[in-house]
Amino acid sequence: MTAEYSKGRDNLSSTKMNYCHYIFKDLFGSLLHRTIHISKLAGVDNPIRIADLGSETAIWPIDAAESSSFSVSVDCFDIASTSFPPPAWIPPNAQLHIHDVFKPFPEEFHGVFDIVHLRWWLSLSRDQIDTLVNSAAWLLKEGGYIQWTEQDKTQITAISATPGISMQATQKFVDLTKMPFPDYEVGWAEQIAPAMESAGFKVLAQERTKVRPSLYRQISEMHILALRDVPRGLSDVIDEFMDRWMDQYLEECQQGVATIDEFVTVVGEKQVQCLVERSVV
Repeated sequence: MTAEYSKGRDNLSSTKMNYCHYIFKDLFGSLLHRTIHISKLAGVDNPIRIADLGSETAIWPIDAAESSSFSVSVDCFDIASTSFPPPAWIPPNAQLHIHDVFKPFPEEFHGVFDIVHLRWWLSLSRDQIDTLVNSAAWLLKEGGYIQWTEQDKTQITAISATPGISMQATQKFVDLTKMPFPDYEVGWAEQIAPAMESAGFKVLAQERTKVRPSLYRQISEMHILALRDVPRGLSDVIDEFMDRWMDQYLEECQQGVATIDEFVTVVGEKQVQCLVERSVV
């Protein structure tokens, strides 16, 4: 399903990713979790190296490259360059790579990164989670960190600013979100921390972040963008919602109804005994 979803990438997809980045940045307050000790990683002459897996528009790594208070070099990996900005618009300390992150990485990237970052994969199987975590272990130096942030859709709910406003379509959206595709596992993100532990990482944080009221409208807009970004024909239930309920859902949101959820961030530190099962090309 992840590969099929990626076929829908276009200007709307890029707009969604860039818009959501600034919501997340406001929500979390920083690009890196506080359990990642930058002072431990920072060298005198060499910049901290970060790998961003599944970069899409490269908005997170570009922001990290430009806004960090420490010397940093960021490598962006994505299966296609469709959403990448033109190379001339990339800061010199960020590099773009076309690479399927579910496949082995070139030898030049083995054990050279201080941080591996992942975010908003939306839906993965446990095998896919294991593959990404093992790839992170292969890419990281000993003592390096993996940071992974996802939506927790098990907690999504509808809320109204004013009692008595209809939330019929909004509740339909909440129900849809928990089963948008056949065999979808709504609680899949709960497998990230166990996958890190199984690979030999020390889990430093498994932190939930609740959306504050001042961001309710923006989070609802994010949900709307994500829904519209699903290619027609990929999900019968999404197509049905778009045809039958979307207009009413937008009207309810305009009247002060919101759909809010939580986010989970997992941070792991690479230990000596970390499994490294990924081969190289």
